[in-house]
Amino acid sequence: MYQSVTGNAQSYIEDMLQSVSRLDRLVSKGDLVVPRTRLKFGGRVFSVAAPRLWNELSSDVRKAFKFTLATFKKHLKTFEAL
Repeated sequence: MYQSVTGNAQSYIEDMLQSVSRLDRLVSKGDLVVPRTRLKFGGRVFSVAAPRLWNELSSDVRKAFKFTLATFKKHLKTFEAL
């Protein structure tokens, strides 16, 4: 996820993820679009699970990706899920 958000991932991975800000200019939280699925299995697909998990991270962790990978990992380790 870190590489895809920073623009360093393979193009096919970046194509699976879409920023909410691309769709709605008023939203600037850094959320990703979570595609809807009809089947139970659909929630396990990378294009659905990855954006859902990214959106669950706190804003501090999501902002840390702008610095370095080490900083992002440090913030991610101290993140506590609800």
